[in-house]
Amino acid sequence: AEAAEAEAAAEAEAAPAPEPQMKIVKNYKRVAEKTKQGAQGTEFVVSPLTGELVPVDDMAEHMRISLIDPKWKEQRNAMLAKIKDTTRATDDEIARNVSRLAHTRPDIFASTKEEMRNIVAEEVARSRKAEGFKDIAAGVGPTPP
Repeated sequence: AEAAEAEAAAEAEAAPAPEPQMKIVKNYKRVAEKTKQGAQGTEFVVSPLTGELVPVDDMAEHMRISLIDPKWKEQRNAMLAKIKDTTRATDDEIARNVSRLAHTRPDIFASTKEEMRNIVAEEVARSRKAEGFKDIAAGVGPTPP
């Protein structure tokens, strides 16, 4: 009797537990596929006020904002023009920034400080000649006409 009980216990341990009922969904689409289809299905229209492409879903909000202030487009264009002009760096600023970068990262620009000095000196001399200045060794000042 004990052997039969031990055998029944061993079979119970070896047998897998019954799986819970699975819910089968037909025509299932993954969430990622749904979002891809939604992104591809977005349609755009040209705004009659600004000439921009606007999603159809956002058109009402776009029209509301555009109609709040009729000078908004002019103000926006003026602001963008101002930003465009003020964000340009001069050649000297670019040279200083590259020089600072070269000092902090000599592994990128040159293997020794002497090589770096020579490269920077050549660039400065080249830019001064292009601007109409004499070579630093020859003298300082603009070249006479």
